[in-house]
Amino acid sequence: MSTYSKTEGYFKNHILPFFGEMKVAKITVRHCEEFALKLSNELQYFHHVINYAKEVLEMAVRYDYIQTNPFTKIRNYPREKAC
Repeated sequence: MSTYSKTEGYFKNHILPFFGEMKVAKITVRHCEEFALKLSNELQYFHHVINYAKEVLEMAVRYDYIQTNPFTKIRNYPREKAC
């Protein structure tokens, strides 16, 4: 149940507020970079959230809603801050 709660929180608190109104086909690399940068300023461990968002877009690729996953084109992800 803990994993489910965390995942639900990631979507409810971070992914949907940022991407929620966008159509999947309209999400660009720039949106993904802005999302990663925003999370890096808000959360210490933010790569988990990025990975969930990335997986959603990967599913969109598998179902042919989009051609490529814009998250895969990001060159320099922000680094997680050490404790």
